[in-house]
Amino acid sequence: DQPGLPGLERLLKSVPKAKLIGHGPGWWASISKAVTQPEMGGYPKGPVAPNGALDRLMGQYPQLYADLSAGSGHNAIQRDLGFGREFLIRHADQILFGSDYLARDQQVPQFEFMDTLKLPADVEEKICRPTARRLIVMD
Repeated sequence: DQPGLPGLERLLKSVPKAKLIGHGPGWWASISKAVTQPEMGGYPKGPVAPNGALDRLMGQYPQLYADLSAGSGHNAIQRDLGFGREFLIRHADQILFGSDYLARDQQVPQFEFMDTLKLPADVEEKICRPTARRLIVMD
């Protein structure tokens, strides 16, 4: 997609009942409004410019979810701790940790990092459990 995620927004509009989970470098780079096309393929550093595509789209489309399980998710939240923490609180009903693969002794920095954020208990609970469960229940 392009900065601002216009392709994703077209998709969200065309299938309003589909639940979509965003994940990966281009998705998480879009937490910042100041993302460039080259940054969409990597792990941008530095402060997040408010009003990025993720905030806008997740606020507008309740069927859109964000998966924190990749390094790109960890990077997006930790690159600007104040913004990242507030983003998690703001979108707790749409954020999950949904890995399809964990190996013995695999390093998962998100677990320890989440503890350092001191999120409200209800927010941490939503991210770690019920949001993912809601997604796999067919309605």
